[in-house]
Amino acid sequence: MKLVALVGAIAAASVARADISAIPVQGHSLSYLYHLGEIHQTSTSSDRVRLFAVPPDSNGPELTYVLEISSDWRPPKYGKGGLTRSWNIGELFSRVNNVSLSGETVTVEGSSYTESTRLCAFTFHFEDGLLAETLEDRGCEARAIQSFAGDDAPSVAQIMEAIRTHGADRTGTSLSDHYPAWASVIQGVWSGDPEYLTLAATLRSSLDRFEAMQLDNALFMALARNPVSALKLLADPRATDGFYVQTVCALDPSVNDSLTSTAWRALLEERIEVLSDLGDEQVDAVSRACRFNLERALNFLPE
Repeated sequence: MKLVALVGAIAAASVARADISAIPVQGHSLSYLYHLGEIHQTSTSSDRVRLFAVPPDSNGPELTYVLEISSDWRPPKYGKGGLTRSWNIGELFSRVNNVSLSGETVTVEGSSYTESTRLCAFTFHFEDGLLAETLEDRGCEARAIQSFAGDDAPSVAQIMEAIRTHGADRTGTSLSDHYPAWASVIQGVWSGDPEYLTLAATLRSSLDRFEAMQLDNALFMALARNPVSALKLLADPRATDGFYVQTVCALDPSVNDSLTSTAWRALLEERIEVLSDLGDEQVDAVSRACRFNLERALNFLPE
């Protein structure tokens, strides 16, 4: 089956506007920051982005959105510290669905009054290591909203295409909103299929906590079916905010409380046995670490 598009794609070129100047800090006579209501937030290890809405009864414009960025120092400035600035990005949306951060570019996805959905990008800069006062407006482009409703088993190729088009955050949300499609992903990872393991690594850091736990447990199941490929995901140093030995090689019964302690014990013992005799130097270190965690989890199970 093919993915179902809720709304057809709207052709629109991205047109950049002028740089935006920061709003005066809270307390300044021209500032309306204290009237804002939070909409979305995202962060990395060094930056935090929050998007706010200005209510119609505030001192600011009738309908507008404010982007707040907090960033740590950058070279040539060193040490602990940071700076927060806010920018009024205007009346771009009637509703905001998602805010994402990649490097120093913020992408806001939402609906407008004239387009079904649009993506607007903004880039922040640094001057002498400190967050600059101006924000580069890189313009907006129309996008179609993608849904998995009606497609109970989308292929890995279809899901990866959705990720390329709409991003991992929106694709993960769309999958989890339609349970049969999400269940097919979990079953694919569970099976140890290499394509699904690659998909799991792409989605993992973008998922909400419960869906991420489900994916962790699916990778736990894959340890008995394709142990080398599963362990490579755990050994990948680029998998920041992704899969970890401590969570995958431990098993969380809260994700599936229908199994008895005896059933969990059998699952743990099976994976310990599989990892005991792999003979693959590429994953030897992570295999030992995983086996250690599995044995510790086994010891905590009630008799």
